[in-house]
Amino acid sequence: MTKEEAENGRDDMLIDGPEQANAVPDGFNANYLRIYYGKLFPHADIFKWMSYGNDGKHPACDKSYFGRREFSFTLENDIYIRFQSFNSISELEYSIKEKCPF
Repeated sequence: MTKEEAENGRDDMLIDGPEQANAVPDGFNANYLRIYYGKLFPHADIFKWMSYGNDGKHPACDKSYFGRREFSFTLENDIYIRFQSFNSISELEYSIKEKCPF
């Protein structure tokens, strides 16, 4: 940029325009939930926490304990699913990713 261009107010270094100020849309987006449940949700930590030490790592544990836990999901349009139980972490993870609760 020359001295004359700078004095005339020309700004060649403008990268972000005002149209990019709100790049993230306002409101809820269900696709973000799919990404969250697929890549960020701590499935293993939730399974361990809800098992209360009955995760099969020691001989006195009750491996069926987690399967007797009840989960409920709220889906889109306030659809409520109750009495969900899972025998393993893989079943829990699959169901959460498939149903994508809100």
